[in-house]
Amino acid sequence: MPTVSVPINQDVKDHLEKEIKREGTNTSAFVSEAVQIHLDYIREDRRIDMERDKQAEKGEWISEDAMTAWFSSLGTENELPEPQVDVFLK
Repeated sequence: MPTVSVPINQDVKDHLEKEIKREGTNTSAFVSEAVQIHLDYIREDRRIDMERDKQAEKGEWISEDAMTAWFSSLGTENELPEPQVDVFLK
């Protein structure tokens, strides 16, 4: 398995060591898992961006008013259903 050396500041190193101890694992396993989780996050974020770009190309949007009304209703007794597309640019 390849090895990667990365300089980190002392605060991060101290926190890392505490978490490794708490998890009962070793530095290599802990950091490898953390990097994988981050890479998965990046991959998913890019997938979502591509999906949004495709949606934007259609020229169909949800208006700010509809989104604001829906968001403001969350957690209240009168929650609104998720807003639907109401702006068509094409």
